[in-house]
Amino acid sequence: MFFQPFQNEILIKNLLRDLYGEDISLRPLSGGTENLNYVMNERVVVRILYLPQTSPLFYEAKSYLKREIQFVNALYEEELNDFAYLPFQDGEWIFSLNVNKGILYVMQSVYLKGKTISFEKNIIPQIAQKIVHFHDFSKESCIEYQRIPVYDDLVSSLHIRLFSYEKELEKDISNYKNYWELFQINTSILEKAKQAHPALFIHNDLHADNILFHKDKLTILDFGDARYSLPEEDIGTFLWGLSLKTDVSSFPELANLFFSNYTRDINPELCYRFALQRFLEVHLFYLVENQKNSALMKYQKVKFTKEKVMIDYLNHHISFKN
Repeated sequence: MFFQPFQNEILIKNLLRDLYGEDISLRPLSGGTENLNYVMNERVVVRILYLPQTSPLFYEAKSYLKREIQFVNALYEEELNDFAYLPFQDGEWIFSLNVNKGILYVMQSVYLKGKTISFEKNIIPQIAQKIVHFHDFSKESCIEYQRIPVYDDLVSSLHIRLFSYEKELEKDISNYKNYWELFQINTSILEKAKQAHPALFIHNDLHADNILFHKDKLTILDFGDARYSLPEEDIGTFLWGLSLKTDVSSFPELANLFFSNYTRDINPELCYRFALQRFLEVHLFYLVENQKNSALMKYQKVKFTKEKVMIDYLNHHISFKN
């Protein structure tokens, strides 16, 4: 979204040795598209982020990262989650380094060994209850996280991207115009909902790779997309992630199981709309973005064809409920 991959591996390894000394072991750890993650000495995860000067977040990046740390560690202190950030030896939580046309940020967290989940029936209620605890804490806590309007005011977290209608795609993508119109309508409905209801500070990236079984307990990882928004967006993002790991035949039962175990008042329609929004934003952006790269465009078309079954299901499900 805001941060970008940083390719200078030599600079990164020199930086880490300056921070931690020569006598360390580093092992690359899989992470998001915006993160470089290393396990150091099998004890600490070092997270590296690069922010270019052109980013709209450039002058608010430290505040953005500080509130993430604040939220993560508050959940840890309340024993609601096992994931936590750690300070550096000088007591600072974030190390920054000016590099060519941007800044590198380094953070460190506890290394938690465990197994990422699969979305089975016995797991869904546990996830719902975990999210309830997060949302209750966010609502009831006296902690105020600094607002970042450039991010928090977006209708959805991926809406930082620029979306445009590409008429040429009408030839290749069946009903492309209809999906674009659906995107416009759904965006408008979600914008009105965000204006009408109070926001909570939410995780906002609750897919399977960010949910870990650690010591027989569910632990939520990767709070890098955390922001002020409706709790329905948190659940919508979870439903989107759930749909990627299942199919249309089994998704409704699992989604209903989630809602029956999520005990706070919630608007299920908005949850489904946020899930639909995530699908539409991903595909309508990359179908245009990848046009000049034939290999990427081929991949995106195949991906869209596969996932539009779920897009159509979500749209019809929302329309039917209305």
